[in-house]
Amino acid sequence: MDGSGRRYRYWYDEYIYKYDKPKVELNDLESLTISGRIVYELRNLLLHEGSLDATAKVRKELGVKDSQSLKFVLSNSITSYSKSWSDGDKGEDPDIYIRINVVDFCKKICAVVENVYREKDIYNDIVVFDFE
Repeated sequence: MDGSGRRYRYWYDEYIYKYDKPKVELNDLESLTISGRIVYELRNLLLHEGSLDATAKVRKELGVKDSQSLKFVLSNSITSYSKSWSDGDKGEDPDIYIRINVVDFCKKICAVVENVYREKDIYNDIVVFDFE
């Protein structure tokens, strides 16, 4: 991975992921918390390919089996991680749904950037808008 991808993943993991990761045991759903690696992959998929179809890298990172469907859903409601059995047979591997609240996601990123600018006093001519 190139330098900017590595920096992006590190930045996300350092400033957002470690605070989003559940502090309590959530069995196997805990593994579905979105890391910097996954956010970077989704960013590339969406912005460069216009798709949210999970790549093999994303599926491997999340531990999703070939027999399972993995869906990313962009929403304006809560971010959530869920499993669904489409045929009602709990003996089969469930489909995985990861819903990402885009508004909250963007607010988190903007808040971190704003704090970094404040801490480093590098605002210069940057104007910060309140989008609420």
